[in-house]
Amino acid sequence: MKILHFEQAFVIINFLATIKSVLAYSNVNPGVIILDSLSFNKTVQAFPFSFVKFEVLDPSGSKHEVFGILAKELSEQADILIAEVRIKGYGHPENHDLSERFGLNQGMLPELVLFTKKKLPGKKVDYEVTRYGDEMDLDHLRRFLQCRHAITKEYFLF
Repeated sequence: MKILHFEQAFVIINFLATIKSVLAYSNVNPGVIILDSLSFNKTVQAFPFSFVKFEVLDPSGSKHEVFGILAKELSEQADILIAEVRIKGYGHPENHDLSERFGLNQGMLPELVLFTKKKLPGKKVDYEVTRYGDEMDLDHLRRFLQCRHAITKEYFLF
């Protein structure tokens, strides 16, 4: 019998707790965890690396599809969370605290951000925040993740 570690159990519990909110969204890619203002910090803290796409409420198109392919490729990689935060239009408060926190606005979405967990003396957890600023295609995303935290090609299913 395998015993779950605290972080693994937390992720499972968080995932189950967010099923209701996930079902409220359309166009959710398999392997992508939908986060909101309440679940963001807890979930991102549970992984050494979190690659988060900040996106409009109902994403579509090639950028959305490419992110979904990346999530499938990394689905067996335990060290990285692939997640999405949906930012509703102005006038809706949901997740706007996250958009303000990371300096995002509707015109710049989708925005991809890599959070690298680091422990600092006197602090529980902090993050190195790296924004992805290149073309939104699969090869560029793979290279970005390989350069930023040493995911090797063996993790990709291509």
